[in-house]
Amino acid sequence: MSQNEAQRLVHIRSLATQLGQALQEAGWTLSTAESCTGGGIAAAVTDIAGSSAWFHQGWVTYSNAAKHSLLGVEEATLIAHGAVSEAVVRQMAEGARLRSGAQLALAVSGIAGPGGGSEAKPVGTVWLAWAQPGNVETVCCHFPGDRITVRQRAIQRALEEALRCLASVPRLRQLDLSDVAQATALWTVQQAAYRVEAGWLGVSDFPPLRASVADLQACGEQVLGCYLDEVLVAAVGWESPAPRQRAINRLVVHPDHFRKGLARRLLQWVLRDQQRVYVTTGLANQAAIAAYRQAGFVLDGTMTHPDGIALQQLRYVADNAAASDDELNRPADLAGQEQES
Repeated sequence: MSQNEAQRLVHIRSLATQLGQALQEAGWTLSTAESCTGGGIAAAVTDIAGSSAWFHQGWVTYSNAAKHSLLGVEEATLIAHGAVSEAVVRQMAEGARLRSGAQLALAVSGIAGPGGGSEAKPVGTVWLAWAQPGNVETVCCHFPGDRITVRQRAIQRALEEALRCLASVPRLRQLDLSDVAQATALWTVQQAAYRVEAGWLGVSDFPPLRASVADLQACGEQVLGCYLDEVLVAAVGWESPAPRQRAINRLVVHPDHFRKGLARRLLQWVLRDQQRVYVTTGLANQAAIAAYRQAGFVLDGTMTHPDGIALQQLRYVADNAAASDDELNRPADLAGQEQES
């Protein structure tokens, strides 16, 4: 193996690792449909430990018959454009996505050589496609080099473009509030969100707006952030008073990103594997109450904040959590925070 080949393989592994992390943060899965790379993309991603969490399945459709029967590429398209074409690779990607149920599918078809090329499609011509819900992107590449080099470069480009596709997909990751930059980013989102809520509640002095960055760093909560293009745009913070219980203390979305489903996505994550979850919001914040109820919360009484703001309590109980009325009461002591493993 040449030094260049070895360096490309190291880079491919790094890209596959990054792609796996991005897919997990997005809550997406990946499928592949390959021709000239012969399963090389699938091999690269499944070489990463834990890839079963985000890789769905792959097809190696080397023949036209396989492209048609396994991925649904139209015979007329194959005849009119040839296997190495935008039209075919587009149908390969979309066929893989629809058949697997994955949110992202990669497809590749090309001429790796040393034979098989033509004046119109010389050796090294590779078409790639990336399909996601509502969109398919394609690119034609001309890679120099021998057969191994062409295949490696096709795999590398497929992974690079997959990462680019995911850049605009909301991605979830834990925040470390001991990091001043992360705490400041949360404070910025929270200030913008709570100013809007203060307007809805009709209050000029809204207690959450008094919180400082230092207060956030000392809050002791676990916080999950939602990022778009590496910018924090929404977050949820909670404490765990008992095993499989959570008390949500903040759920904030920057006003520039309202109505994008970000709060719903964060709530789905917080509710996962929990028996009971509790939250309190302003009684006049009917939008928030409706969102919680849509997520499965039920009304659980009202109370008044010392500042005079009327609050609505809500609780979520999992379907399999049989509990008495006493067990369903909001925990009074939130001091004993259970750390996630």
